[in-house]
Amino acid sequence: MVALALGACDDASGGDAGLDGAAQGDAGLDAGPTCTVLDWSPDGGGLTRWPEPRLLVDDATTETGQRLFFDEAVYPTLVRTLRGYRQVFTEDLGELDGFGINAEAFFQFGRAFDPDALPRLTDASSGLGVAVLPERGEPSLRPASVDTTDDDRTLLFAPLRPLPAKTTAFAFVTRALIDAAGGCLEPSEAMATEIASPSSAAAVDALVSLGVIDSADDLVALTVYPTQSIEEDTIAVADDVDAREAPGFEAAPSCAEEALWIRCDARVTLNDYRDEDGV
Repeated sequence: MVALALGACDDASGGDAGLDGAAQGDAGLDAGPTCTVLDWSPDGGGLTRWPEPRLLVDDATTETGQRLFFDEAVYPTLVRTLRGYRQVFTEDLGELDGFGINAEAFFQFGRAFDPDALPRLTDASSGLGVAVLPERGEPSLRPASVDTTDDDRTLLFAPLRPLPAKTTAFAFVTRALIDAAGGCLEPSEAMATEIASPSSAAAVDALVSLGVIDSADDLVALTVYPTQSIEEDTIAVADDVDAREAPGFEAAPSCAEEALWIRCDARVTLNDYRDEDGV
């Protein structure tokens, strides 16, 4: 399917000049890929989209019933480049029971976009964005800022306001960005399969109802993910404090006059709600 799309783009353009205008076939020049194709595969060895729901594992001890787990054996390419950030993936991610409510989304492609042709903020017609699909209520688009990195091959979009906690969110890219992509924009073969899968159906239906796409064929990138819990621990602590009697001194305070004030010392026992990391 992707091979056919690449061929169609090549035939339509008479050869790809790329975003820098270099003509294919010029002596000594490599015009590069003939189409802007999403660089994502579940077996690719790296993280080329984020959030990546394949990092989720079941965990009955968390508020969401899931947590993030980074398996180094699944992402060997990324592991080789992490260096000092390795702990962030191997340890810190495991403390999350979903993806951050402020998490920036990204998709990496095999060819550069024209950054001047990309929107700076997302809306229903921008061709990319973030949306939420609550368990109760209607789906909604959430405004996000747009940027690029990796020589303009990676699209980044960050929500301007926090997403709801413990809900389903999804990030997407559509064919509306075809001009910014140099005239050809396609999903990877693996992404085309994922978009057509039952796990993506609710997000696709939501985008149709929001007027973003006419059908799943308009999508070139999609990631559906749960957001983390953020309030439950705080509420649990407040409820526990409210249920307890006010703490009292273990003994009468001892006081002594000093130059500027009277200093009193007393001992009281209080609950420490921090975890072993002091959080």
